[in-house]
Order: sequence, then C-alpha cells, then structure tokens
Amino acid sequence: MRKSTLLNALLILFASSIFSISIAESIPVKDSSVIVGSWKLTGTARKLDGEQYSSQQSWQFRKDGTLVSTAAYDSGTGPYATKIDEFSVKVKYEIKDGKILAGVPGRPGKKLTYHLIEREGNKMTLRQGSGEFMFFEKQ
Repeated sequence: MRKSTLLNALLILFASSIFSISIAESIPVKDSSVIVGSWKLTGTARKLDGEQYSSQQSWQFRKDGTLVSTAAYDSGTGPYATKIDEFSVKVKYEIKDGKILAGVPGRPGKKLTYHLIEREGNKMTLRQGSGEFMFFEKQ
C-alpha cells in the first residue's frame, strides 16, 4: 500500500512539473513587429505564476533595432537614501532564432537573451534567459 501511495505522489509530481514547463514555453518571435513600441515593466517574478515585484522601468523597442530602457531609482528614506531622477540606457537588439537578443551596456559583444512567453492585447511577458519573468503593459 505504501508503494502505491509513493508511486501516485511521484506521478503527480512528474505531471505537475511537465505542466509548469509547458506553461513557460516560449513563442518564436518572427520579426520585431510583435514587440515594437513603448512598454511599461509592471513587475518581475522568478516563476511565471509567482509573486511579482514592482518595477519603475519602461522599455521602448524601436523599429531600427534600438532598445531604450528608462528607469528611476529611489533607495528609500534612510540616512543613506539615494534618489536618482530618470535615466535611460540605449542598446541594440535583434531577433535571432525566434529570440530577442539585446546588448548589455558597458559590455561590448555581450548579449542577453529574452524569450517571448506571452503577447496578447496590450500585455507581454518576456523571460530573461532561464531567469526571471518580466511583465509588460503597452503604453
């Protein structure tokens, strides 16, 4: 009886892991028309359905292959608080093998890979490599 309970538990675990992998499957990006425009990064999460952490960023994918990321930083109100007004970073991006490859500021030749997880209406979800999920709303 214990073996069947253990077997059932393992089967459920296996099935749930397959389901969670399929949820995070990426959609091949054929061209930049899917992502071109201004997007507000509303949050990030380690899991697709995990707790989201808010963000103060916007991304603009331009037709010419330029990605402009604009952010503001505020470390709080303590004695070492830092407030920086908006600042922008500009890098080149390209669509290759169904993925978005974007440059890394200050690291020539280095690229980050983004997978398109979902794009529906004014919402888009990207995943940076095998790391965090990034949730966007079109502006």
